[in-house]
Amino acid sequence: HSIPLQSASNPASRSRYGYRMYAIVHPAAMECASQLEEVGYELLVRDVPVPVGEIRGDFLRTRVVDNGCCGEREYIKLHAYTLIGHPIVVHLDLDTIVLRPMDVLFDAMLDTATAGGGERAATDIPIMFDKPLPPRVDAYFTRDYNMVKPGKPHVGVQGGFLVLRPSMEVYNNFADIIREGNFVEGKGWGGLGYGPFYGSLTFQGIVPYYYDELHPDTAVELNRCYYNAMADNPR
Repeated sequence: HSIPLQSASNPASRSRYGYRMYAIVHPAAMECASQLEEVGYELLVRDVPVPVGEIRGDFLRTRVVDNGCCGEREYIKLHAYTLIGHPIVVHLDLDTIVLRPMDVLFDAMLDTATAGGGERAATDIPIMFDKPLPPRVDAYFTRDYNMVKPGKPHVGVQGGFLVLRPSMEVYNNFADIIREGNFVEGKGWGGLGYGPFYGSLTFQGIVPYYYDELHPDTAVELNRCYYNAMADNPR
């Protein structure tokens, strides 16, 4: 399994960080979840943070169920923020292989002063467009430029990778945003251009709206040639 191979449990990896694996599972997917337990995942059965019927914005409430790959169920990824027993959570889609340790990312988030952390970590992290590392990092993500809409000012995140600092406050903030439902047709979250694009009503759109607009300079867009590398669709 690629996760333990790139952790401290494998001395050859030279990582200083351990791991624990969780699978966030929607109640409708329990029929196939036992297979994840068999390979070492602890199941976290979670429903959506906000029932669709409680969303006040008409457009989001009526359209989210058909948006992206999974509709409103994509919001269950936000439960990663509730794992407050850990200092850092790496959210990954299941079709991901971890090829290298991510110690340099964790060091910068924790501001580790030893073993290569802190200032050195800031220079070792490949950041998109060579932007500087902010003083405090609460999340790392990559963007999905293949889903960009020409003329739109913002690009959605790639929904299968998010390194985050767990926080019930942040989780509740996301839930409040969903409940308010301020997604404007043709203009995205807050009417500010965070959509429309694929998945913009759910995870791919709400994450950049949160970190780019509501809480700027607290998250880092990683260079997608190094992290969460995906085959591009040339066009």
